[in-house]
Amino acid sequence: MKLLVLTTTFSRFKGDWVLPSLDVGVKELAKTNEVLVISSGGTNTKDIEIRDNMKIIRFNYFKKSLQTLTYTGGMLGLTRKSLLAKLQIPFFLISFMLKAFKHGRSYDVIHAHWSPSAIIAIPLKIFYKKPVVLSFLGGDIRAIPKWFNKLAIKYSDVVLAPVPTVQEYTKELGGEDKISTIKYCYDYDRFDKKDDISEFKKEFNLKNEKIVSFIGRMDEFKDPITFVKSIPYVLKKNKNIKFFIVGYGFLLDDVKKLVKKLNLEKNVIITGPRKDINVILEASDIFINLSPEENFFSVAIQEAIAKHVPCLLTNAGRTEEIFTHKKDCYLVNPKKPKEAADAVIELLNDENLRKKLSENGYKLLKKHGFTRDAVIGGLNSLYTKLKNKK
Repeated sequence: MKLLVLTTTFSRFKGDWVLPSLDVGVKELAKTNEVLVISSGGTNTKDIEIRDNMKIIRFNYFKKSLQTLTYTGGMLGLTRKSLLAKLQIPFFLISFMLKAFKHGRSYDVIHAHWSPSAIIAIPLKIFYKKPVVLSFLGGDIRAIPKWFNKLAIKYSDVVLAPVPTVQEYTKELGGEDKISTIKYCYDYDRFDKKDDISEFKKEFNLKNEKIVSFIGRMDEFKDPITFVKSIPYVLKKNKNIKFFIVGYGFLLDDVKKLVKKLNLEKNVIITGPRKDINVILEASDIFINLSPEENFFSVAIQEAIAKHVPCLLTNAGRTEEIFTHKKDCYLVNPKKPKEAADAVIELLNDENLRKKLSENGYKLLKKHGFTRDAVIGGLNSLYTKLKNKK
């Protein structure tokens, strides 16, 4: 099977923190398929490279040192704030499409990661008659106009919609007969094992403190601001805690300013993006995700559950269709710092509850098909079916 993967961003080097789950998924697929990834270039990326049996070709769309649309904190957010980023959009799309069209003829199946990549695949669908698989990634559903996503669905043969919100959205835009519920993957080799945390503790001079971790992109959908606002309430009850904020994004500066304003520097460690998320989770007592919109099995939540870390999530959207309060996670209302703080305090004071949530969370993850065999095996079967259908 010859598989062409189209994605606006892809890990720039081995172990990169940019879309690590996509890198892992493609690496797994490359074990049994001939895989070509076409993605954008960054400041220090190679135009062509071979890595883990996959070939990566990158396109440049502006003067390389001035390219800002990718690897800078999120394409959608950047285009709202930067005129230079907006000006680069047409050059980006044209360069992406030309590169895909040049290399796409000889491949059996096109897998487009999020709707902009699926739009790029349309000429391959029309002129080369290639089947297209679209993976919605969340940001496209939340921020890209429906007409754009409807066009992406129209020219896709299959839409990967692993959670109810994406399924309903796809149905609304006329793609009900194209839905596949194959899940997203995490790095099974890194997160399905125990890790030594001694070097991590030494790096941050940790002793016997409890560790509460917020890991993810610093944007409104993850809501790190509510997390920071909850910390003073927790510290009134227990000061022997370190709060780790791990990730990057447009709210990172706001997070830093708020931590300073609230005088939390002693207890809050802002790391920026890290390669050792598996180690941080190994050391963590609680993982927190406070999305005001929904909490399904995002990659960050998958990774935390795989590492048997109890999760504190919001009950936003349709979260409760998957998770059950105090059975497999702890649920709080969104945008409620005091409520989130009370949940942290209760969890830290109740080791049995933490153990229960971590054990049941792991069972839930496996029950819903977030396993290597289910995800990679399912994708390979899907690709074969599409190839034979042509």
